[in-house]
Amino acid sequence: MKNKSKISIIMASSLDGKITLPNVEKFKFTSIQDRSLLLKMRSQYDCVIIGANTVRKGGHPSLFESKNKNQNQPTNVLLNTNLKFNLKKTPYFEGDSIKRIIFTTKDTPKIILEKFGGFGKVIVVSKDENKKVNVKQVYDILTKKYGFKKILLEGGGLLNQSFLRNDLVDDIYLTVCPIIVGAKSSRSFVEGSDVIRKNVKKLKLINCKIGKFGEIFLHYNVEKNKKIKLVKKKFGWRME
Repeated sequence: MKNKSKISIIMASSLDGKITLPNVEKFKFTSIQDRSLLLKMRSQYDCVIIGANTVRKGGHPSLFESKNKNQNQPTNVLLNTNLKFNLKKTPYFEGDSIKRIIFTTKDTPKIILEKFGGFGKVIVVSKDENKKVNVKQVYDILTKKYGFKKILLEGGGLLNQSFLRNDLVDDIYLTVCPIIVGAKSSRSFVEGSDVIRKNVKKLKLINCKIGKFGEIFLHYNVEKNKKIKLVKKKFGWRME
């Protein structure tokens, strides 16, 4: 499809794939260099999608710093099945000038839909097979109704997994930080239900840079037409 919109994931993780520390909600183990990359990426995309868990843990609206006051900020997009948020403790909904689109399902009562309508456009979509917001419908609405050409996912892991599972992700920007968390309770870069073999993604490395603080900045393309092939060798199964 020639005019297909682009969806990118941008995330930072520990060496063991964790994106949070256990029992520490707002700790950042990334550097100023990684923060600069994130802000630059936001400036190049039409909208930024964030997951409900990130919002509940104090996530702020996704914006970037610009000297040009006329430059448009990306539209902030939130996905959640029932909109159960404590608005008094949720910075994401602060700021009247921020453009927001909120996707939810019929699990959200009408009175709540009306309440959140004061923060942006609220759109009800169907649920997927996992009883979550149907991301295929979200993609169709963002690209066809709103005309967004570049969509950025800022996580977390469940959100990343839902878009990857539905073959909607085109590339991944991953910052690997020089830290090992080693905790089961910490959230991962991609997480969720078990993935069957046919949904395992093959990636192509586009770029790799080493940061001055020991981070590794990786850029991968998702090769959607290439499936993982497992071949049994003498000492076990190998990927080809």
